Amino acid sequence: MSQTRKQKILGDVKRARRRRTLATTVIVAILMVGIVVVAILLTGHNPTPNGLIGAPISTALYNQLSGVSDSTLLPFNQTRE
Repeated sequence: MSQTRKQKILGDVKRARRRRTLATTVIVAILMVGIVVVAILLTGHNPTPNGLIGAPISTALYNQLSGVSDSTLLPFNQTRE
């Protein structure tokens, strides 16, 4: 009978350990997501390159690009005007 009680206690300990592990994992995941979101918001990173569209390019770059067709330079979702 003492073996059965010991097994019950060990089972309870395992369940409690699993519960703590799950809770810790969830808390760590939430903190990591929060840190990433805050970092993105604080850096003010603009993921789209719209700031470059229409900006002048240097003469050296213009000379390097001579002979390259416009269809090579345009993204797939844009068309020539």
